[in-house]
Amino acid sequence: MKVIHRRRTTRELQPGAIDDVNGLRASVLALIKLESPRSIKKAKDVSGIRQRQREEMALAICDDLLAGGFAIRSIRGLGSRHVCYLFKTWYDQRQSLGTLQNKRTVLKWLADLSGKHGLVEPLDKYLPSGVPTKRSLVAKLDKSWAAADVDVDEIIATVGQSYPWAATLLKLVRAFGLRRSEAVCFRPCIALTIRDGVQVVWLRKRGWGTKGGRERFVPILSQSQIDVIEEAKSYCDSESAAVMSRFGLSKKAAIMKFKWVVEQAGITKKSKGVTLHGLRHQYYHERILAVDGGMESPIKLTEKMLEINQILDEALESERSRLVELIHYVKRTRWATFNPWDLEDLERLTKTRKEISEELGHDRVEITTAYAGSYATLCHLLRKWSTVIRTELSDKSMSDLAALRYVKPVEDEGSLATGEEGAWDD
Repeated sequence: MKVIHRRRTTRELQPGAIDDVNGLRASVLALIKLESPRSIKKAKDVSGIRQRQREEMALAICDDLLAGGFAIRSIRGLGSRHVCYLFKTWYDQRQSLGTLQNKRTVLKWLADLSGKHGLVEPLDKYLPSGVPTKRSLVAKLDKSWAAADVDVDEIIATVGQSYPWAATLLKLVRAFGLRRSEAVCFRPCIALTIRDGVQVVWLRKRGWGTKGGRERFVPILSQSQIDVIEEAKSYCDSESAAVMSRFGLSKKAAIMKFKWVVEQAGITKKSKGVTLHGLRHQYYHERILAVDGGMESPIKLTEKMLEINQILDEALESERSRLVELIHYVKRTRWATFNPWDLEDLERLTKTRKEISEELGHDRVEITTAYAGSYATLCHLLRKWSTVIRTELSDKSMSDLAALRYVKPVEDEGSLATGEEGAWDD
């Protein structure tokens, strides 16, 4: 049975437990000590790293208030003028949107715990009009190593000359789409198991470096995956050991050591234009093609469809050869046979995205746009120019082709909008 933990507020604590503490920082620390293990938004515990990050941010908020000259001695003294001051200060310091969102989350959490529900309003209430308050997770660029012409095998060979254990970790990252911490904590001797009749790698909840302690299963699809696990076993002196256990380092130190080795091989944005995380992007691009109903990632096609859109919208006769080239490219992809109006095709692709998302350790299908780009944008462009893509171009003028764009009839407005469009909002 799933137990829902009800969050306690300071009103349920012993009288004066917070107010009588000497100072704002101390009152916040006392509150955090009681509630920190709990997730802010979900009925679950959070990792130690997340707890420390939350504590550091809460104390930084206290410091900002004290630096502003506010004589506030308890978190219960927090008011709307304090909140307005904080956001104005942070905005004037040009802090990123992500940082502002994270600070608002922690500030709202503290206010709610102290019994001041509704004190912290949505972010747009505190920022100037027109300033965006929502982050887009949709990838604009392909971050895979292949897109940057970085040869994975060459990098692995280079690293293996001096650090063979690190080369093995890189192979694990490529084979299973692991995060850096997951590769460092990977325990090859006990990684394999059978689930629903299929051999899989089982990343456990605790001690495997997974984000938020979320377990997941990655299917074994090729002998090369088995081979890299066997190779990793050669570095382990016990059944439960990880590849880097031999160094006797803490988890944090082991992760930093692996990071340093990878960066020395040139795997940085500055040097080769990629990061280790780019191998997870590459895993997504390759893995989704191996699943029934999988299509090429939109990021590999959307730019070309946008160019087609521009050429046809402006009816540029001088760009006919380029249009032919772009359409031929589209016809060579799986999207050429994909029906963007067919709900079954859309649902099949959504199911595939969900499957790969879970393999990568995410519980939301929407996060796949951070790897693949916007499925919504690509489907919209395919609908608009589907007739042109299927048409013989040689016997039609550019203005004739432009006239073939799809315009959604009024009577189709409801079915299309409430069906596929709503499901494809990124």
